[in-house]
Amino acid sequence: MTPTRRLAVASFLFAGLSVPAASRAAVFDLYGFEARGTALGNAMTAAADDYTATYYNPALLPYAKRVRAGLSYHFTKPSLSIDRFKEDSTVANAQAPSYGGLSLGFMFPLGYKIDYRFALGIAIYLPTSSIIRIQSITPTTPHWYLFTSYPDKIQVLVGLAARIVDQISLGIGFHTLAEAPGNARVSVDVVNRLITQNDIDLKIAANTSLTAGLASVVFDDQAKGKLKLGLSYRAALELDFRLPVSLTLEGIGTIDLDVRGIVHYTPHQINFGASYDLPSRRLRFSADLTLALWKYAPDPSIKFGVNLSGDIIAKFGLQDLLNLSTADAPVSAYNVLVPRVGVEYDLSSVVQLRAGYFYRATMIPRQTAPQSNYIDANAHVVSFGAGFTFPDPFEATKRPVAIDLGFQFTVLPRRSATKTDPNDPVGDHSASGFIFNFVAGLRHDF
Repeated sequence: MTPTRRLAVASFLFAGLSVPAASRAAVFDLYGFEARGTALGNAMTAAADDYTATYYNPALLPYAKRVRAGLSYHFTKPSLSIDRFKEDSTVANAQAPSYGGLSLGFMFPLGYKIDYRFALGIAIYLPTSSIIRIQSITPTTPHWYLFTSYPDKIQVLVGLAARIVDQISLGIGFHTLAEAPGNARVSVDVVNRLITQNDIDLKIAANTSLTAGLASVVFDDQAKGKLKLGLSYRAALELDFRLPVSLTLEGIGTIDLDVRGIVHYTPHQINFGASYDLPSRRLRFSADLTLALWKYAPDPSIKFGVNLSGDIIAKFGLQDLLNLSTADAPVSAYNVLVPRVGVEYDLSSVVQLRAGYFYRATMIPRQTAPQSNYIDANAHVVSFGAGFTFPDPFEATKRPVAIDLGFQFTVLPRRSATKTDPNDPVGDHSASGFIFNFVAGLRHDF
């Protein structure tokens, strides 16, 4: 193979392999942030009491009076199946992987002289399997829309809030992902078989979305208990990926390769929540209702384009023959309402027990057309967990240390799709399964 042909092939491979995983939703959206949130079924818009409020509702940050730090490990193992009825199909299913990650968070009450009416929260999620995972799934390949692609991605959350009055607080925050836009330019002197230019420009940038919240303590007394309401908004977040590669064959023409797509998409979300502590303060209930605006989900397929230009290429009519582009495969998703409930009981001063449930209706229409095979089903999610509080074993401070455990079990009942075209290469299919999620965390007040 000549150097020119090797370079052309390498350029195609470089463009193709530089496609990140087109995952949808974030690990916190699917399973919860930290063990307590996971155990309470993510019903935390009015119940978060530490740095997890940076995700659930930043307005809750000022209600804590102490600095808190925490570290957690998240592990998810899916067991999902896609059953096919077309025996001679050559299209294979894509499998849903297991994955894990670490989260670290801090919360800082601010303003001792003004009764800590301000607070700052910071949290970060780091996947343990890889910092960047390269994967692309063709839309026609049957795969679980939310679970097949890896949600491994570094996430940074920051929240700042203030109590306007004792009963009302406002918060604002930012949810940030890293992205890497760039381009490459290569020029080849075909006659002398020399590469005369090989430049690449790659930037590490931040893509940020807004979070905002409102919290109100309706009442808090010995006779009635404590009722708190919360309202939060999380803006959609996505990474617009593009890597154009321009290969110039001097005296012949130019081959332009363009790889682009929208990856790591999470929808706009509006959350309303309530939290109620009984007068005994040993039993707490929480409930949330989330509106997820999946209607605006973009086409998740990676776009790959090839464009040839130049006098010699035009002379032989190759520009029309080899100019290629990827077909669209829109999701056409629905908006969904997700109800959540959670309960927490203080068994003693040392042990807390937790449980939760939520139901997520599928946002994906039945895949009857040949353009895409995005798989999803209604999800019933049951969770439980416990917290254990004990003195600091290292005696560094007088404050106790807490260990939290959260378990979550997602059941996806069978859902079938019948293709409108009997010659569809994938054919009719049905899918079902379950997902196990585990979170273990350590937190400490200072």
